[in-house]
Amino acid sequence: MALYHFLREQGKKVWIINPSQVPREYQFLDPGGIIEYYRPVKHFSIIREADVFVIVDIGDYSRLKGVGESINQSTGKTLCIDHHPQIDYDFDYSLIDGEAAAAGMIVYTLIQKMDDDAINYRIAEGLYCALMTDTGSFRFSNTTPYAHQIAKELLEYGVQPYEVYRNVYESYSVERMKLLGKIIENLRFSGDRRIAYFPVTKKMQREVGATSEDIEGFSDFIRSIGDIEVAVMFHEISPKQTRINFRSKGRVVINQVAKKFNGGGHEFAAGAMMEKSWEEAMPEVIAEVEKAIAEYQSSQTIQEVKRALT
Repeated sequence: MALYHFLREQGKKVWIINPSQVPREYQFLDPGGIIEYYRPVKHFSIIREADVFVIVDIGDYSRLKGVGESINQSTGKTLCIDHHPQIDYDFDYSLIDGEAAAAGMIVYTLIQKMDDDAINYRIAEGLYCALMTDTGSFRFSNTTPYAHQIAKELLEYGVQPYEVYRNVYESYSVERMKLLGKIIENLRFSGDRRIAYFPVTKKMQREVGATSEDIEGFSDFIRSIGDIEVAVMFHEISPKQTRINFRSKGRVVINQVAKKFNGGGHEFAAGAMMEKSWEEAMPEVIAEVEKAIAEYQSSQTIQEVKRALT
């Protein structure tokens, strides 16, 4: 949204086309309904005639689904703006900074370099929301002094921190809370209770009337349990397709685990999609997480021995 408003200020014709609907908690950023849900017939000519495609915070190109397929058939230039580790996709241009806490930080720097005077409240609000969410409200290990510096600068444009936080984190549906109750009831543990994992099945969603929108953030919540190092969610997409979400407390690296299942992400927050039922996927994935826990514990033991010897 920040990039959209900036480019419009520069006199460009801009569209935001997403492969999925806007989640409820982010709709406050788009009161005018600017973001469009991808429809092949509706958007074919727009994509065909576009000069530039900007892909932001993608992590995995396959997540673009039909939008990505249409872009591949276009002659327009592609620009990737991302803070995930470099992915194997051939963009014409890339702005990749794996040290940035959020893709919004990279967009902010880009806007500053192009036209610092163009930044206004709408642009700042989108950037602040990106920074707040990707740092876990400035709690995660990626919260650097520079992240706080950018937050300070964005607040100077009139952004209200609590209003952004309230819209994102305090607008949950009753159905979401009921689903969370079922998840807690079905919580499982492994690796000497260092791993907590749980399924989110179609049946569970039907029983409480929850949608896929109601699922985001559950892994973060479960990770908050005292001794848990890694939380893993198994979201049933279909009988033979499962989305896996990994969240680490910041000691056990889990993006390498995700890569073993054709996924990826950050060191402590990653995901994957498996063409298996959640019952089939669960033992395979947890076995790999247990290995990651064991490797971490082994490295800690080695460090303790080294300290003792010195």
